[in-house]
Amino acid sequence: MMKGGAAPALAPGFEFSLVVLKGEDQGAVYRLTGQKITIGRGQENAIQFPNDMKCSRHHAVIEFNENGIEIENVSDSNHVFVDNKEIHRARIKHGSVIIIGETKLQLNVKTPSAAALGPVGAGGGLATRPDGSPVPGPEFGNHATDNTFSPSKQKKGGGLFKILVVGLGLLFVYLMTSTPTKKKDAAEIRTDEAVEAEIEKANKLREAAIAKKNKAGENSQQFESAQTAYVRGFRDYKQGNFGRASEAFQACLSLFPNHVLCNR
Repeated sequence: MMKGGAAPALAPGFEFSLVVLKGEDQGAVYRLTGQKITIGRGQENAIQFPNDMKCSRHHAVIEFNENGIEIENVSDSNHVFVDNKEIHRARIKHGSVIIIGETKLQLNVKTPSAAALGPVGAGGGLATRPDGSPVPGPEFGNHATDNTFSPSKQKKGGGLFKILVVGLGLLFVYLMTSTPTKKKDAAEIRTDEAVEAEIEKANKLREAAIAKKNKAGENSQQFESAQTAYVRGFRDYKQGNFGRASEAFQACLSLFPNHVLCNR
């Protein structure tokens, strides 16, 4: 184990950080620049989660040593999980997901050209905020420590635009598929109503024609036969039997040339 506050010899030039995936500081990035990084609810920790009630005051320690990077649970009452497994002490690597209390973290390791691990003071490891400023360590005396900062957030404008476009597309498809059906149903209802109206109208015309023929001394039996042919032709027409319907209408006109409905 290296001492004197230097970064571990096994990772010169590497940059280490913890990203808050879930919790009070979701989106925040803590840069790790020390041999030991303390995590907990107390203000004396390098990484602090003061509002996480399931996080102990002294909960965990991340340590750089000859074995690599290790995390240790130093809490007597709460737990530490690494990649969904409860641990007391375990090695972690790039992409490892750590759960401390109700806070979920992920370790990121990268090698930017200017990356360098900073020195460790006598008090232990150092974590830095997204703007590069250090998270304040413990204060001695009567000065309060300000632990608040604005975590970095991912931009969601592009995702919202995509959701809006997809939603409009689905609405368009719904309108295109559902509207014709409704119109078709309405047309069918109107057709049935029209048929009833036509039959009722035909009956009224029939009664009027019979009365007129009787008054004029015409043969009412001839009109009756023509009306029967018309009704038969109209039903065939409705059922799509256009040939039979045409024959019935012709028979109607041959029996009664002045039949009003057959002449339409």
